[in-house]
Amino acid sequence: MPDPARPVLTLPNKQKPAAAPPELNPPLNAPAAPDEGEDVTYIPGPHDPVEVKWRGHAFKANVPKRVKDAEMIEAARGNRHFRVGAEALDAPNPNEPPKTAMGYRAWALNWMKGVESVDDLVSKWAGDRVLRQTCEVGSDDIAYLGTLIEPKLRALRLREGLDEQGVANIWIKHGVLELPWRA
Repeated sequence: MPDPARPVLTLPNKQKPAAAPPELNPPLNAPAAPDEGEDVTYIPGPHDPVEVKWRGHAFKANVPKRVKDAEMIEAARGNRHFRVGAEALDAPNPNEPPKTAMGYRAWALNWMKGVESVDDLVSKWAGDRVLRQTCEVGSDDIAYLGTLIEPKLRALRLREGLDEQGVANIWIKHGVLELPWRA
């Protein structure tokens, strides 16, 4: 409680100096122009969804989205599933042979995109035999790749007008007597 014997000092009301117009004095954390911001890209893992909603923004896998919120950009920098701007990915060079089973999965997916015939697909699979051993590709990896190879193989077979025996002969020609994902 204030002491009634002591006088209370009051200061006259001073007017605050006029603030500069907002365009001349922008807040420190606000972008300077409406087109500024950073591209944030969602980088999913092998079993992650292709679309996510994070902090109110919807992201599609590997598709950059312009974000202006500085806090969100900083949070994305610290999140392993997001890349900001032109940050380098930790992904291996697709032209270098892989060193791990997960790397081989990506390697196989990459070459599968470019095959144009059943013979191409089978020769690439057979040619990677030593690489699969070096990368310690296991039965679970083979089973996963089989789920991707089978539809591709079926589409190529139909496009080329081959029957099952014709495809089997191509596998045998390349030294593969049994499809490992069916074993």
